[in-house]
Amino acid sequence: MAEEGFYTELFRDAAEEAGVGCFAGLPDGVQISIREKGDSRFLFITNLSRQRNTVPLGGPFYGLLAEATVGPDLDMEPYGVEIVVWAQ
Repeated sequence: MAEEGFYTELFRDAAEEAGVGCFAGLPDGVQISIREKGDSRFLFITNLSRQRNTVPLGGPFYGLLAEATVGPDLDMEPYGVEIVVWAQ
């Protein structure tokens, strides 16, 4: 078995080659899914860990659950969830 870094690089390269986006620098335990509806794109951000995490968003966006602007860094509680309007 190879080290974790090998697999991280392998999957990042495969995603890039397939044209699939990747969010680099996510804290351990944080997952992001992208959903689209019409011209709108949403990020579903989930902190699946027992600790607080800060997620770099790269800019301010509207958080649907927070009902406020979030970012450029999103502070997430343990097991927290946020839905971000990423593009319209």
